[in-house]
Amino acid sequence: MVKKYNESRPSIPADVKRKVLVEAGHRCSFNRCGFEAYEIHHIDENRENNNPENLIVLCPSHHTLAHSGKVSRKDLIEYKKALGLRSYDLLQLNSSASYSQNDLNVLSELEKILPYDLINAIQNEPFGSFVKREIITPFNIIEQREFDPSLRFHDQSLEQLRLVIVNNAKEFLNYFGAQSGGLPHGYDYINLNDSFRGSTPEDTKYWIEYSEKTSILANKFCHSVLLLREKGLNF
Repeated sequence: MVKKYNESRPSIPADVKRKVLVEAGHRCSFNRCGFEAYEIHHIDENRENNNPENLIVLCPSHHTLAHSGKVSRKDLIEYKKALGLRSYDLLQLNSSASYSQNDLNVLSELEKILPYDLINAIQNEPFGSFVKREIITPFNIIEQREFDPSLRFHDQSLEQLRLVIVNNAKEFLNYFGAQSGGLPHGYDYINLNDSFRGSTPEDTKYWIEYSEKTSILANKFCHSVLLLREKGLNF
């Protein structure tokens, strides 16, 4: 049986969460799984123990297995140890690569535009009837500064990733812009109660799917940003 927990517990601090996700490369820690993952499991099942050594990133399927007891705590500890060794290998590998001062400056600037906490907020945004302006601002900045020389990498692999981020931002904004209306502190977005949109099951299904597609595009953008972080910012 999957254990249930009291929700009134300390949340994982943002810096700890970032460290654990980066350690795992934003992927499930189970060997050979490799599924993109953002769920964090407490190895000792004490949800107040947010020591990084007690936290492991799992995909939804393996997270369920861990809570059901089908994967033992001992197994999780071994996966965590193996993950540490893989992270060390990546650190050693990346330390041999050197970026120009220009590229380091661009990485630093992008980190200011897209800090981890903001990426996390975008990923958790439901895209319902009201969307805060700060959620959309980074998409606009990335699009507006597409041809800004100060945001161009010399390293071709980094520049290719930057262009992917730009294209993902444009794709999101085109889709989001088709239904959004500007407000002083945010955007009026999908409201299933709007009478002019109808109240039939078909209409409701359409707008739910529209909201879900918006989330998919937003997460696609975030994933490309995290790939750039993995390659250039976090090692």
